[in-house]
Amino acid sequence: KSFPRAVRVHSSMSTLYSAVHSFLDGILGLVVGLAVALNADKVCSLIVTVWELLHRRLLRDNIGWLETFPVGFKLNVPLTRNMGREILLVVETFERIMHALGGFCGRMGVVIL
Repeated sequence: KSFPRAVRVHSSMSTLYSAVHSFLDGILGLVVGLAVALNADKVCSLIVTVWELLHRRLLRDNIGWLETFPVGFKLNVPLTRNMGREILLVVETFERIMHALGGFCGRMGVVIL
C-alpha cells in the first residue's frame, strides 16, 4: 500500500534536509580545521591567554569563594578551607606537569586530549 503524496514529499524533504545538513556540517568542519591548522601559533596563544585569564585571575585570586557558604560546608569551616587549598594544589600540580612535558604550545595535543 502506498502512502499519500504529502507523506512521501515530507519524507523526501526530510531526507534531503538531513543530507544537506550533513554536507554543510562537514564543509564547516573542514574550513574550521584548516583555519586552526594554518594559524596554529595564534590558536595556541589564544588558548594560553584564556587559560591564564581563567586560572590566574579567576581561580587563584578568588579561591576564597570555595571556603564560603554557597560552595563549602556551612558548619565545617576548617574542612572548607582545607578543600579550597587541596583544589588549588591539584590545579598547580596539573600546571607543573604540563610545563614539565613541554608547555602548552609545545604539547598542545596532550592538553587537548
